[in-house]
Amino acid sequence: MSYRAVRERDRKCAYRRCALHRVPVSPRESFRAVVCHKQLHQRAEQDWRRLHAHVCLVLPGNVHREFFLHQLEKLKRVQLDGRRCLRPSEYGWVQHQLNDLVNNIDSLDRMGQLYPGDPDIDMEVDPSLAPGQPDPHNDSGLDIAEPLEEPLDRRY
Repeated sequence: MSYRAVRERDRKCAYRRCALHRVPVSPRESFRAVVCHKQLHQRAEQDWRRLHAHVCLVLPGNVHREFFLHQLEKLKRVQLDGRRCLRPSEYGWVQHQLNDLVNNIDSLDRMGQLYPGDPDIDMEVDPSLAPGQPDPHNDSGLDIAEPLEEPLDRRY
């Protein structure tokens, strides 16, 4: 190996170490730092999107970020045990934990134990709105509050 190749390799390693030591600024970065093996990036990203969509649907406001980061930190402490990267063989374990997290969120939501009475996650139509009036809470681009024949089912 030439001197130049060794220097390039060392520079890449130094950059990688620096990037991994940096404090993550978002849940996505935190997730990518946990599952940083090359083969797993795509699967990790898909799981991130799926889980993040679930958490965003259920938890109001920015609470979901803190909740999700707390769960990731717990996963990191339990599984990594001082190492910075997951091995490919360990990814199944993390996927299983993420699935459990999604199922727990869904079951708590169905039982009404997640922030009961919070208007941000209340899926019912506001009874004070008459049909034909604009809905002030509606950000979907549709202006009219339609009357519903039957209540919304929150379990998709």
